[in-house]
Amino acid sequence: RACADAELFSYWELDLSRTGAGLSKAVLLELEARLIRLAQGCPPWVVPKTLGRGRQAAVSKGGLSKVQQMACMVAQHYTEDLSVNRIARSVWLHPNYAIRLFHRVFGTTFVEYLTQHRVSHAQRLLLTTNQKVADIAAEAGFGSLSRFNGAFRQSCGCSPREYRRTHCLA
Repeated sequence: RACADAELFSYWELDLSRTGAGLSKAVLLELEARLIRLAQGCPPWVVPKTLGRGRQAAVSKGGLSKVQQMACMVAQHYTEDLSVNRIARSVWLHPNYAIRLFHRVFGTTFVEYLTQHRVSHAQRLLLTTNQKVADIAAEAGFGSLSRFNGAFRQSCGCSPREYRRTHCLA
């Protein structure tokens, strides 16, 4: 069916590019019908789990749910300037819905999840390098040293310097 789909897409693209053809409604209906057929043919392992009240997390990108895709994005980009808006946009969700979905699935806020990734990275750097604490804070994705120190102390119960001194094997 992939060859037939490719041919259909060519026709749909051509029909939509013609001005005044009046075919856009027909193209959209044909697209909708094809998507319904594709969804009906999905294997059971691709069908998402219900999130309550009959709602489901959308599945795409290799069978990952939207919230799994958000978690992957955090894991890949936590050292960068990462916002809820950027994460939500990457999975085609409204930021407010993305925040609620993330919290419902992970039991923590997006900011707490991101901060924990950054603190974990900083812990690794503190124990495996001789970098200055300020450099580690920046490399881990923290915008300021005070924010880093506060987040680190809240997560680990001590300052980064104390953590290094206590846990370093050297």
